[in-house]
Amino acid sequence: MAQRKKILIVDDEKQFGEMIKINLETEGDYEVCVETRGRQALDTARRFNPDLILLDIIMPDKSGYDVARDFSLDTQLRAKPFIYLTALSKPEVLLRESERKNIAYLAKPVSRECLLEAIRLQMSAHPGGG
Repeated sequence: MAQRKKILIVDDEKQFGEMIKINLETEGDYEVCVETRGRQALDTARRFNPDLILLDIIMPDKSGYDVARDFSLDTQLRAKPFIYLTALSKPEVLLRESERKNIAYLAKPVSRECLLEAIRLQMSAHPGGG
């Protein structure tokens, strides 16, 4: 049996994070940790050592962009792929931005199928990151 991939969800909406966790763990391929505080994301990621990070952009204590910057400065985490989650934009805008910047964005709410596909694509695009 293949080892399950570890996914860290950083989202201040606890119910959203727990719903995603249940959906991913039901697949059987993923072990998931949820962190609801942007300021704690770096410490949680160091302990959990995820293969991929799902990162909310708008959080009350620290933005997802700031969290991503922290990850990029950390030698253990800088190569980890991540997917931004946001309720801020229309899907076509996110697609255009992700193509332009080579960054993955998903609009909330996100379907299970779309989330699984985005995770698969990010992990295959960054095989050494996890």
